[in-house]
Formats: sequence, C-alpha cells, structure tokens
Amino acid sequence: MSESAEKADVSAVYPPGGLYAKESITRDEARKLFADYLFDYSDVTGNDIYALEALIGIKLAEHNEEEGSLQMHLAHRKNDAPKIKVGKNIGQTIESAFICVDGDYFKGREAISFNSDGFIGFAGWADDKNVQPFLRAFVLWVVEWLDR
Repeated sequence: MSESAEKADVSAVYPPGGLYAKESITRDEARKLFADYLFDYSDVTGNDIYALEALIGIKLAEHNEEEGSLQMHLAHRKNDAPKIKVGKNIGQTIESAFICVDGDYFKGREAISFNSDGFIGFAGWADDKNVQPFLRAFVLWVVEWLDR
C-alpha cells in the first residue's frame, strides 16, 4: 500500500448504513473495497490466505444455521485444500490463491480465488444468497486482518 495514498474510511464499511450492514453485498462491492483500501497482491501473504480461510469457516457456520440455506463447509481433501502460489522466500506475497468449499451436492468448488491476472473471484457458481458468507468473510478480512 502506498504511504502517501489515502485509504477508505472504516466507517463506510461498518454500521450504521455501511457496506457490512447491507442485507446483501455484491461481488463488485467486495472487489472495490479491496481496491479502496489500496491493497493488491503484494500486500497478501500465504498466512493472510489462511486467515481468510478461517473467517470463511466462521461465516459458513453462521450461514449453515439459517433455515433453508445450502449447507457448505471448507474443503480439506488434498486436491481441494487451499492452493497458494507465492514467491520463493518465506513471507513472500502471493501470485495466486484458491480456497475451495464443499456443499450438500458438490465438492471442491472455488469459494474465493485470487487469479494470477489480479482478478478476485467470489463463488461464481453461487447465487446472491449463497455467496454472502464468502463476501462477508472477505470484507472482515480486508478491514480487520489486512488493515491492522
């Protein structure tokens, strides 16, 4: 993050009336938040991705308690465990990363992806309701984890 640039105001995220207070967060709003905080992949390490995975787990547990919700949990099989490509040295930042999720009738779908071209994807397979745990975890991760 640039020292001279001004990042987003946290009050724009949290209640009252902030992004996190909205009933439904959009994928574009989450991407914009990342950019508004002046973050890019050079600010994200493999450890940061593991922190995001933990927050996703919490938000999925909350989502799973809602009546009629698609039941989902983080994927932990070898092929579906988080895939993180980083530089050669310890603590290097990511080049790409992929976190996967399992559901009632599927296994290993992408929950959040940090593609090597800079695009951040959020459960492209999910509808606007079932993507919310991923978007809410991402918003918390940006504001509470990356911006500390």
